[in-house]
Formats: sequence, C-alpha cells, structure tokens
Amino acid sequence: DTQLFIISDGTQERLNFLLTSTTFARMFKEADMVISKGEEQWRRLFATPFQFTRDIFNVRLAPDRQEVIVSYKPKHPEAVKFSEQDLNEKAQKLIREMAAAKNRGDKVIFYSAIIG
Repeated sequence: DTQLFIISDGTQERLNFLLTSTTFARMFKEADMVISKGEEQWRRLFATPFQFTRDIFNVRLAPDRQEVIVSYKPKHPEAVKFSEQDLNEKAQKLIREMAAAKNRGDKVIFYSAIIG
C-alpha cells in the first residue's frame, strides 16, 4: 500500500455532510486520510465536536496571508479499519458457518448491506 491516490469530490461546492453523494461517502470511508483546503473547510471539520473515522488535515492561509497553517485532527480513538486480509478471513469464516448450518438442515438466511 505505497500508492497515493488523490480523489476530489469533483465539485467546487462547500462541504455539507448532509448533502454528500453516496460516492463521496464511500470514498471518505475508504480513504486513509482526508486533506481539506481553506478556512471554511477547517471550520466544518475542526471547529466542531464531531469526530471522524479518518485522520483529517487542513491547509489554509493565516489571517495575514503570509503563512500557511496545517492543522491535524486525529481520527476517533475507537475507529476501526479492517485490512483486506481481515475481511477475507471474516468472510470465509461466515461462509463456512453458513455451509455447516445448511448441512445440518438449518434454514440459512443471509442479508448483506453496505453501511457508510
């Protein structure tokens, strides 16, 4: 995982978590970190009691416009991110358990949903 991908939300609009697209929400969920730009984005991401599941950085000009300020807000301490290997192991375990239940004659119902 040494590649760096920079993904823009594709708009010039102000960040509004209530109106973000599903694609943007999924990108946010999959990102290792989020870098925001400007005072308005700093206010929306840093001047709030909300904590996020990703580390947040913000780059903005100081009020005198002579310096650059870089702020860092660490992800919530209880945020969990599973590796691809962890997810594969969990999936294989679930598949084995469901197959065993089916072999015992149990009724197996599986529901899958993406949350994020």
